[in-house]
Amino acid sequence: TAEERVQVTLAVLAAQGCYSHMQMLLQAGLRLGMQAVTLREVLYHCSPYIGFPRVMEALWHANKEFEEAGIALPLEPCGTAREETRREAGFAKHAEIFGEAPTQALRQAKGDRRNVSGYLAGTFGDIYCREGLSVKNRELITVCLLAALGCEPQLKAHLQGAMRVGVSREKIVEAWEQCLPWIGYP
Repeated sequence: TAEERVQVTLAVLAAQGCYSHMQMLLQAGLRLGMQAVTLREVLYHCSPYIGFPRVMEALWHANKEFEEAGIALPLEPCGTAREETRREAGFAKHAEIFGEAPTQALRQAKGDRRNVSGYLAGTFGDIYCREGLSVKNRELITVCLLAALGCEPQLKAHLQGAMRVGVSREKIVEAWEQCLPWIGYP
């Protein structure tokens, strides 16, 4: 859809730090009738993949566009995670996307991998459990982000996860085609 095109393109532009082009996409999304909170959630979703500094810069530009469009800030909150439940919520969301076996392997990680496992579960609890974007849209955005960043092992896992939550192969190919002018080929 036009909205999905805006979402995936906005994410890859944020990943690449292309803020002037990102502003154009934000304006297009608002003209399409997209909610500012949805556009913001696309940027929040990018944080585990591109880091907080790029997301903070992207949010600064987004807030500027929202203010110029007459949208009152701050936007409504979409977070659902609480400190005491974020890891378990993250493991549950991980299982929804990737299945029980990979999630059990994540839960049973030992040594240094246990630290990464805890971080990953917390991230899924903090980011993937937020309102404002469906899990299907989050996975579609993720496969485009990972393609833009060249993260092949994670991309393979998220392709399987995206299809597991109902994103069709055709939709993924269309999303990548949408992103090609922005991320290049191959």
